[in-house]
Amino acid sequence: MQRCNHLSLLLAVVGALASLGLPVAQAEDAPKLTSEPVADDKPPDSDPMAKQVGKKVELEGEFRGPGKFADYIYLNEKVWIYIKGPVKGKLPDYHKPIKVVGVLHYSKGYTPTEEMVTGIPPHYYFNEVEVTVLPEKVER
Repeated sequence: MQRCNHLSLLLAVVGALASLGLPVAQAEDAPKLTSEPVADDKPPDSDPMAKQVGKKVELEGEFRGPGKFADYIYLNEKVWIYIKGPVKGKLPDYHKPIKVVGVLHYSKGYTPTEEMVTGIPPHYYFNEVEVTVLPEKVER
């Protein structure tokens, strides 16, 4: 099963439109795409994961995707963490248990200034992770 990277697909579409001479809308305050590390935004103090931002963490969950802009590790119905950068190890098929180790980051997201532009919600993410595929639990 081939995974779709939404950001790569979006960039390819925008590039194709631009190469045809078609106008491509750009918001002035849109986040710049860069591979350089960026400072973390501050999550709400009430968020139990807030104290983990900027620290190396180890989490176990279910590998899922495709998400809004990356595959992610699903911890529960309220918490999932995007895997945005390079992965050390082999990713399993979706809906398989994994363990990830990496530095946890937070982004406050992006609210569009134009009606027809999709925003990015606040989210946690890893820029790079080490992945271990876990054995599936057998229900009896």
